[in-house]
Amino acid sequence: MIAARYGVHPTQVTAWKKEIADRLPELFGKKTDHDPQAAAEREEQLYKKIGQLQVQVDWAKKKLRSLGSDRRRGLIEKDHPKMPVKLQCEILGVPRATHYYRPRPASAQNLALMRAIDELHLAYPQFGSRNFVYWLNREGWRVNRKRVQRLMRKMGLEALMLKRRGLSRPHPDHPVLELQTLYSGRQYGIPPWGAQARRSRCRWISCAVQAVCSSC
Repeated sequence: MIAARYGVHPTQVTAWKKEIADRLPELFGKKTDHDPQAAAEREEQLYKKIGQLQVQVDWAKKKLRSLGSDRRRGLIEKDHPKMPVKLQCEILGVPRATHYYRPRPASAQNLALMRAIDELHLAYPQFGSRNFVYWLNREGWRVNRKRVQRLMRKMGLEALMLKRRGLSRPHPDHPVLELQTLYSGRQYGIPPWGAQARRSRCRWISCAVQAVCSSC
């Protein structure tokens, strides 16, 4: 039928059918590369390109991690045509839950409590969270210390007080007087006459022993 329709000899059609049947797996199978060396070079170039891209991605991730969480969240593009939000969050180091989270506004009760804490802080700046809890409970609020501490951190409030650490240390420019002990108390393990006490902690000892010796 094919030979009569296209004007081809039946023997030629039979030969074509046989050749197609023999070479059919080769036609639909994986094509073999005729140049193995060129294929190896292309594969090596692809591996180099993949390694270079991986190094660049790692460098970009390291630099982006130094930014704050809010700035990294602002870099995410929701409508990017080629990079989904999941991939962007992975590169920027932002959890998807953090990206989709929307903070709720403060309640009216919290706002009133923050106002009361602010007024107390203005009246008594030396008060800390313990004193705030005591005064707030006296005024009718039912709060604990953790809630007050959280609201103080949110408002940026801290107790204003004088730090006493280091006040007793002598200034390096001030001279330290050499004191001679005016007592002799070897039975008490005290240095003999003429011993020099350079430390400030020995002054009150020398004065006390001197007063005891003078009264005897």
